[in-house]
Amino acid sequence: MSFIRKNPQLSELAHLREYQGEIARADGGGKILRMASSADNLHGYSPSLVICDELHAWTKPSQRKAWAALTTAGGARKNTQTFTITTAGDAQERETGILGQMIDRNEADGDLEKSPGLTVSRNHAASTLVYNYSAPTKTPTDGAAMKLANPASWITVEYLERQAANPELSAEEVLQLHGCVWVAGSSAWIAADWWNAAIERDAIIPDGARVSIGIDVGIVHDSTACVIAYQRPDDSKVVVEAKIWTPAPGRNVDLGVVESWIRDAASTYNVSGCFYDPRFFERSAQLLDHDDGIVMVMMAQNSAVMADAYQAWYAMMSEGNIVHAGDSPEFASHVLGTAAEKTDRGWKISKIRQRQRIDALVAAVMASYGAMLQSEETIMPGFFSD
Repeated sequence: MSFIRKNPQLSELAHLREYQGEIARADGGGKILRMASSADNLHGYSPSLVICDELHAWTKPSQRKAWAALTTAGGARKNTQTFTITTAGDAQERETGILGQMIDRNEADGDLEKSPGLTVSRNHAASTLVYNYSAPTKTPTDGAAMKLANPASWITVEYLERQAANPELSAEEVLQLHGCVWVAGSSAWIAADWWNAAIERDAIIPDGARVSIGIDVGIVHDSTACVIAYQRPDDSKVVVEAKIWTPAPGRNVDLGVVESWIRDAASTYNVSGCFYDPRFFERSAQLLDHDDGIVMVMMAQNSAVMADAYQAWYAMMSEGNIVHAGDSPEFASHVLGTAAEKTDRGWKISKIRQRQRIDALVAAVMASYGAMLQSEETIMPGFFSD
């Protein structure tokens, strides 16, 4: 608005309504609006052009609703456009975030034009064009590679090298902000590269297979997750599949539904045992053990056995011995949203951000540990008995 106020010619052509965040043409031909971030106030508009800044940061449910309201309101117009310019986001949010989904789907379905540091995808059916600049490096000090993601003439190799040398920025922040590289935060326990390298699209757990199940229960703020783990006999890799229940606002997870899912799993597979944290699930475990004959193994989060399980999971991930189908963005967000600190007692895990959920990661750790014990024929009280 200050730009218009300082220009006499533009001031004659436009009316400024600063209290409304509006620039209107004097002849009534159109206007520019600064929109609120609340989706409740965005419905009813029919914009010809929507400009969204830094889309990678639109990760909250309210922002997703705002994006939906803004980009679906142009049906009354012949030619509507949505434009955004943004850096890359965090790797753990790529599969679930608006930006990551847009890029990946457009590159999967559209026509591709590739050059070093740039992929252009044109999805004609969706009328979507994406210029995806990304430095082809994981080394922020590689100025030449970083420059490939920065076509602007004023962004020089020297400037990028100075940014890489900035002690206030982590290597991950330099790659993300200056190289547009999707990287996990410096506090992420499992690297996105590890998780993506573990994808086998046709990975399945066959009916009747001998499996272990890990169970981590959250009641209100967290989700509840069950993960099935199966160690393949041919290559000894452990295949994991997750089922996640996320509570609706103000409601609890129905543990009866979780119990039914476990019973169904027990009828489909040969379940050697179910590992569970007794907090919130002890009564359900007693019912499943006593009434259904399913072997339930208590595994408290602060126990020495759980510390061993975390160490085993980390080793299996780093060595490429965990496999998943890559068809669950929610599972990925739980894994990639986990931070960890190495202590004298082993790994201590936590959430990278408080709003994230990591229950499926905990369940996967327990289930994979069970699969490993089974393969080693390790005997625990009441476990793996035929």
